[in-house]
Amino acid sequence: WDNSRMINDGIGLGLDGVHPQKGIIISDNIVYRAGHFGIDATYDSEVQGNYIIESGSEGIVVECDLAGDTYKNSIIDSNIIIDPLVNGAAYTLTQAAISVTKVASYGGTGTAENIKISNNIINDTRTTKKTLYGVYIDSTDMNLKNIEIKGNNLKNVSTESVRITGSGTIDTLIAKDNLQLNAIKTITGATPSTYGYELFKTNNGGATTITSFLNGYDSQRITIIYGDSNTALNNSGNIIPTTLTPALNDCIEYIYSSTSAKWYEVK
Repeated sequence: WDNSRMINDGIGLGLDGVHPQKGIIISDNIVYRAGHFGIDATYDSEVQGNYIIESGSEGIVVECDLAGDTYKNSIIDSNIIIDPLVNGAAYTLTQAAISVTKVASYGGTGTAENIKISNNIINDTRTTKKTLYGVYIDSTDMNLKNIEIKGNNLKNVSTESVRITGSGTIDTLIAKDNLQLNAIKTITGATPSTYGYELFKTNNGGATTITSFLNGYDSQRITIIYGDSNTALNNSGNIIPTTLTPALNDCIEYIYSSTSAKWYEVK
């Protein structure tokens, strides 16, 4: 598909509120210079093994257009996205190679459920990279459930490999085994989030007691590097630590149990 003279998606299958577009396999295509999205995905579908080059906006979107839209059971796997966002920030929802989001202008709340984003390669080769994020998940006006981001190469972006934002409901978001721009996420405050990363480093400028690690999923393992001497742990919250006052540069692993809703220090 060469859409270099078009303003539309390379392959556009997103919901439009009219057509029941689902159960579609989009595989092994070369999408070159789509005017807008490289591939606008739909539900109960697979987007697999595609080569998307220089799309005007995002390479692949899972996008709820209308209030009440529901995206379920979408697999975004083993795609290669090269130099997306050619048209710059004015023509993009998220400035990301792959995004799960809702168009706010349509109003209402959408749902994205059982979305698997795995084994994709994002490569922004430009000297000044236009791809801020590898994968962008926005829960604004969205209910998200069972989102998995796993085994992707998201290193060649400018700002952050996995960006989780918005204030909507998120029920189980797994991000693991991704090659990231910055593998260590800096955290501060008493209730840091574990979204998007497996390795974290504290950077508290003053005395801070962590009472909870937020947004854990069952059997999730995280490693915390204590990058300051100001951080302590409180075992009356959802953390069961052996070490209450970690020393500078202590590196401690924790595992989460959804049954007890608690993190346990791994000895």
